[in-house]
Amino acid sequence: MTKTITQTVTFKGASAKDIYNLYMNSKKHAEATGAPAEMTKKVGEKWTAHKGQLRGINLLVKANKTVVQTWRAKGWKTDSVLTLSFNDTEEGCELTMVHALVPEDAAEDIKAGWTKMYWKPFKSYLKKNN
Repeated sequence: MTKTITQTVTFKGASAKDIYNLYMNSKKHAEATGAPAEMTKKVGEKWTAHKGQLRGINLLVKANKTVVQTWRAKGWKTDSVLTLSFNDTEEGCELTMVHALVPEDAAEDIKAGWTKMYWKPFKSYLKKNN
């Protein structure tokens, strides 16, 4: 069985372009999360994050708007699918994350992991670098 995780996060004072680049730029991604990342903006190319603990392939990339990737954590037997949607609002960037086909036994850890490993570090990075 699999689960779908949906989260919406607002990054106050940041644009959709800022958050898109924070996720998709290898150097910024690594600086924000504190772990090596090899990201690419090209469809069909492989990416890795968190010292290779996470990996996948870009399925769709629309600059500053949408990223769809296969996403697999080390030890998983199958891929999940991650969709990130970046939207400018009056407050800043509203990011909607839909993570589908997550193995049921990993869903709670993954759900908490997005906040711990991405949303909080991204907000701290933005506070320091803006």
